[in-house]
Amino acid sequence: MRSASSYSDSIGHSSVSVSAASQPSSYASSLQPSSNCHPHTAPEHLAVLAWLFGLEPPNVGTARVLELGCGSGANLLPFATRNRRAKVLGIDRSDDAVESGLQAVRQLGLNNVRLHAADLGEITGELGQFDYIICHDHYSHLSSQDRRAVARICKENLAANGIAYVNFNTYPGWKSREMVRDAMLLRLSGRVPGVQELAEAQGMFDFLKRWAHLGGNALKGAVEECESLRGDPARLSTFLEPSNTPFYLTDFVQRFEQHGLAYLADTRAAGMFINHFPEGVQQALLSECGNSQVALEQYFDILTNRSSRQTLLVHAEQADAIRYRLAPSGWRSCTSRRASSAKGRFSWTTANSLSGWLTAVASACVAQR
Repeated sequence: MRSASSYSDSIGHSSVSVSAASQPSSYASSLQPSSNCHPHTAPEHLAVLAWLFGLEPPNVGTARVLELGCGSGANLLPFATRNRRAKVLGIDRSDDAVESGLQAVRQLGLNNVRLHAADLGEITGELGQFDYIICHDHYSHLSSQDRRAVARICKENLAANGIAYVNFNTYPGWKSREMVRDAMLLRLSGRVPGVQELAEAQGMFDFLKRWAHLGGNALKGAVEECESLRGDPARLSTFLEPSNTPFYLTDFVQRFEQHGLAYLADTRAAGMFINHFPEGVQQALLSECGNSQVALEQYFDILTNRSSRQTLLVHAEQADAIRYRLAPSGWRSCTSRRASSAKGRFSWTTANSLSGWLTAVASACVAQR
């Protein structure tokens, strides 16, 4: 392992250490390789959420799964290992990342995983249909052309009852973060972040943190929101991507609706419901938003200053079947049937525990649709 490199930072009045082995060597103009596993993107999790809101998701055990921007495949390999009858395809534009992933596939003896190097524009309907499509941590960093390609792929390559996962940076939370990001980029003066540049960016953060009180609550709050970036070169590098386009939820959903897709849910399902807010807020928003789940959650984002979302999408033809009214009646027998056929694919140990969990969720939620 390489030793860490330290740089004295005159603005931040501190020494910042960055491991050369822990940060990307350059920006990715589109898909940046990923080397982490993200459990909330697992098809098992997506399937449970789809079922919770009234849909019949594809069988996870035999699912066809596509990940866009898979990097070395680290997010796909655990799923492929758990579900040997599933068929998994990862696509990334980095030849090096794909080759690294293929080595891991061979070492694990997996014959249900394929990894390919390709651009988003090369993917067409001829690639086939997939039950689950995953695009994690890339959408806001893509060009407008590649963002349109993601929406097109989710339409053309998603099975009729399939589920697509796309996460993105969100307004209004990102408006304050942009102040910190802009200050860091100003100091870098267009230089691509290497080890020294990331250290300088962290030095700028230390400078802002020390003098944030001069900018009032706005700057102070922005610095506090970005505190977790300190000491995490990988996240800091992503934070400083030259292409970064946050969206309001309503704008994001509209972009995918133009391609024949509909909003289903957020992987943080608890945040979709209004019971967390005071009664006065509940009454006002329910009156204002009617039956629009998207409009309701957009107001939630504004009230909570949310900065990221993990969104599930389905074909527009599925929209009428979505139910946000969580009724515990009948769940016990339903969950018993599903648990008996799940054959251990899910993490709950008994049907009763799943039924109890769903009942607890329902009792905490106000019916919205």
